[in-house]
Amino acid sequence: MDPLGGGRSRDHADKTLDLRDPDSASKPAMLAYQALTVDHISDGPLELDIGTGIEGDPSLSIAGIEQWSTRGKVSRFKEYVEIVDRLLSNEVTTYEGRYYQVKDAAMNPRPIQHPCPPIVIAGLGPSMIKVAAQSADTWNSLSFVADFEEQIEETRNRIGLIDDQCQAVGRDPTFLRRSYLMFDAGSRAGGGLIDYYESEEVFADMVQRVIDLGISEIGLYYPTREEQLPKFESIAKDVIPELRAKHAASM
Repeated sequence: MDPLGGGRSRDHADKTLDLRDPDSASKPAMLAYQALTVDHISDGPLELDIGTGIEGDPSLSIAGIEQWSTRGKVSRFKEYVEIVDRLLSNEVTTYEGRYYQVKDAAMNPRPIQHPCPPIVIAGLGPSMIKVAAQSADTWNSLSFVADFEEQIEETRNRIGLIDDQCQAVGRDPTFLRRSYLMFDAGSRAGGGLIDYYESEEVFADMVQRVIDLGISEIGLYYPTREEQLPKFESIAKDVIPELRAKHAASM
């Protein structure tokens, strides 16, 4: 769901094709080349979403990839993002970091999007939020706390932190897009029912609360219980277009 618009100085594609990568799964140069390929195949509608992934991701063990701790991932993340950004923004890049290095790496042909595909950074803690303030076109977050009111308060505090970080690096916070994944921490205990699909009114109210924080893009989980599918379809058909129309003129 993308009820609002906005952006930084880079072009921002209409929604989009996301390419997500936990940074322990591939080298930054490989991800940049993959993103370049997808950008051309899709003729431009690519958003590159980068995060640290989850600790103990079973898919890494299956592939024989080393499992890093969360601290290990976060410590490498700034360099990882900087290399991806520079490779996609410049024809030739050399970078000497503590964890990653590239020398005379050429990116040709250039990306369809100028100067490169928009970068989305998922960050919840201070270190990741700092990187997002420095390098992201869109900052993505979510909250794992059970109570929705506490989720709103936690997100409000994080927004204050990322606004401060933007100002610290000389960036206007209003040029950083904000996205939020609506997570129902009680869904598993509730047998898979998602609270915001209880009714069209509940959904609209909860989403509006998130939008009021300055969030311009909202991600939703697809319902896992069949009895919630009719409500989900009704929301997709009627409620989401109404929210989009309501907020389209505000950005």
